[in-house]
Amino acid sequence: MEAVGDAGLGVCAGHPERAAAAPCSRCGTFACAQCLGWLEGAPYCPPCWHRVSYREEGRGSLVALWTGVASIFCCAALAPVAIHLGRQELRLIAERRAPMGGTQNAQAAVWLGWTGAGLFGVAMLGMACLWATAAMLGQR
Repeated sequence: MEAVGDAGLGVCAGHPERAAAAPCSRCGTFACAQCLGWLEGAPYCPPCWHRVSYREEGRGSLVALWTGVASIFCCAALAPVAIHLGRQELRLIAERRAPMGGTQNAQAAVWLGWTGAGLFGVAMLGMACLWATAAMLGQR
């Protein structure tokens, strides 16, 4: 006879000493809160979550990626936003609250954000040098 957890569910398949938080929406296996992965509001056990989440890119990772692209080509002020969104998405992926398929997008967003910030810094340095050169030439 299977032991029953506090919520009336079974025990976690990965941690028999813990009560299950929810059954997997794909296979029905019981899992505790630590083991559960969530995707679009549905709980998944670890094996199912890996199968499902590797195929999908989360919306957050795509927003972060396009913000990073915009920080390079359009608006350098978006660079810190891209860095923040990319890091936030990586944290959510590590916590199993966002699909793992978005890992590369989130990493690229952080890289693009830092690149956009660097390009902005180089452009500002170049403008300062031009201004200083023009000021020196104008004083002669």
